[in-house]
Amino acid sequence: MALRNFVLHTRDQIHLSPTAELFTYLADRTQHIDEVILPGLAEKKVILSDRYYDSSIAYQGEARGLGFDWVEECCVLATRGLAPDLTFYLDLAPELGFERFRGRKPDHIEQQKLSFHEGVRRGYQKLAAKYPERFVTLDARRTANELSSEALAIINKRFFNG
Repeated sequence: MALRNFVLHTRDQIHLSPTAELFTYLADRTQHIDEVILPGLAEKKVILSDRYYDSSIAYQGEARGLGFDWVEECCVLATRGLAPDLTFYLDLAPELGFERFRGRKPDHIEQQKLSFHEGVRRGYQKLAAKYPERFVTLDARRTANELSSEALAIINKRFFNG
């Protein structure tokens, strides 16, 4: 998390190329896997994460133009092939997303141009099409309560025979 926060919030102080940005996120993710995910899985815990390597594929691979397939290969290598069982993609038009962070200081990613955010959305849509057994797309125009209720129902059905 510390490396991710560094990229998001101190980026004004240094320039990172898109590739350096990718590898900084991957280093942070690898550390998180070693410290949190693998020990949790060894204890048979359920692991929930708000970001994983799909984010890198969408953001750096698609939106930053590093290449969807190449970034996916880097992600698989950095995570030793550890993939999620289920991914919720909260789909929202970038214009509506911009409205959501009005009134607060946006981080480095939120400050990017509309075309960048359109690329991120395109990247997630490509991932959802490529991995339909894992991805569930939810309409993020709905309220947080509606989204969490739907997500919990899907989790219950998929993993707990509910």
